Amino acid sequence: MYDNAFTSFFGRINDNLVQQLSVGFEKLYSDLRHTKTFCLNEILDSTLTGEWGKEKASNPFNHKSVIIRGTDFDEISNGCVGSAPTRYLKASSFDKKFLKSNDVLVEISGGSPTQSTGRSILITNKMLEHFDVRVFGTNFTRTFRLNGPEEAIIFKSYIDFLYRKNVFFNYENGTTGIKNLDYKAVLKMVLPDVRQAPTFKQYLMLYTKYYSLGQQLGSESMRLNDAKENLLNRYF
Repeated sequence: MYDNAFTSFFGRINDNLVQQLSVGFEKLYSDLRHTKTFCLNEILDSTLTGEWGKEKASNPFNHKSVIIRGTDFDEISNGCVGSAPTRYLKASSFDKKFLKSNDVLVEISGGSPTQSTGRSILITNKMLEHFDVRVFGTNFTRTFRLNGPEEAIIFKSYIDFLYRKNVFFNYENGTTGIKNLDYKAVLKMVLPDVRQAPTFKQYLMLYTKYYSLGQQLGSESMRLNDAKENLLNRYF
């Protein structure tokens, strides 16, 4: 974990970028109270369950993989590798469930009395390039595969918006101490179609720019930290 001055500095910048995107989306939403509606399942191609696999390779769990947990979302979305564990999966899962660019990974199990389920991360090629093996969501997550990059941003923006508004508390069930998000009901929620907003294309461009910048800053933080550690190890 990169807990240092570089991470702190770039982290503050990334937090500001995320805040600006949140404000931008809420403006889109508030301007469209009386307009065309849609449901998130209309822009969805498919969904995939998560995996956990085995800690050590043993037949048939012999395909090395990286598993992203909810606790890894922030670091990975900010361009860092996080502490996502290495696990071993069956071929049937390894060949079908790996994450792709424009997937949205949502934590559908877990949470706490004060934190709902529904944390999410938008997967990009740049994120996946940090790892030398295929990447998967944990079994506490679900992968939502969208019809394209525009749909992925819409889906991610709405999931974030509903999470911030604590809406998901109303869509949880479970009696064993682990809450489960009723994602099928969430996908059927009737929502204002932000694509109708005059500034929607501008929001898309801003989102793409800021999200890419956030990952770039995180990667730069890792590079600078590695350089610092190398210098310290060499001379001290």
